[in-house]
Amino acid sequence: MNTLLGIERDIFNCSAVVEKYFVFLDMFRARKDPLIANLVLTDVEFLFSNIRSLYDSLQFLTADILRRSDVCKSANLPRSFADLAKLEKEELRQKYRLPEPLMQFYIDTKNFFVACREIRGGFQHQRIDITVLYCLDEGFALQKETPFFEDPVVARFNIWPSRKIKEGVLVSLLALIAFLNSAVIAHTDALSNALETSFTQPQPIVKDYLAFL
Repeated sequence: MNTLLGIERDIFNCSAVVEKYFVFLDMFRARKDPLIANLVLTDVEFLFSNIRSLYDSLQFLTADILRRSDVCKSANLPRSFADLAKLEKEELRQKYRLPEPLMQFYIDTKNFFVACREIRGGFQHQRIDITVLYCLDEGFALQKETPFFEDPVVARFNIWPSRKIKEGVLVSLLALIAFLNSAVIAHTDALSNALETSFTQPQPIVKDYLAFL
């Protein structure tokens, strides 16, 4: 239950970043102070750390469920999502004998998780920063391409259609936040489905009654 509450809190935190985006945008529209960009950038860094924490909570939950069941033959499933994400499908099969739906879940989420993890690691350990964030009345923007530097976040995600790139170089930060949060929600659904289909449902004791909990 503590793990589930932590996952719920992390999802709320993802939502809070969206809410604060509009709080900061209203502040900029009222004050025209470009230093508000510093407040927004701290939330971007927080979002990647929060996502990293969320996936570790999902892994902790999955490991605990499998430890209590006879589905996975290994009782030593790692508690870190990164330890599973770095393995190929055949390695997952041989090392942990995971059910097919769970193996596919790790394969399908690997690229997204690794990108978020590396960005978070760059922020916290290598001092790789988003060099500039633009404050505009219509929203906050990142710079897609310049001859001088490469934005560490924009470089990892190619989600902006060409018609949505302002003046050829500016891309929406809100679109990035929405993409990240949507992917997180989709992956929690995918894990739920993978766990459900990994277990064989027992036959009912009787067929004439239904019990509701």
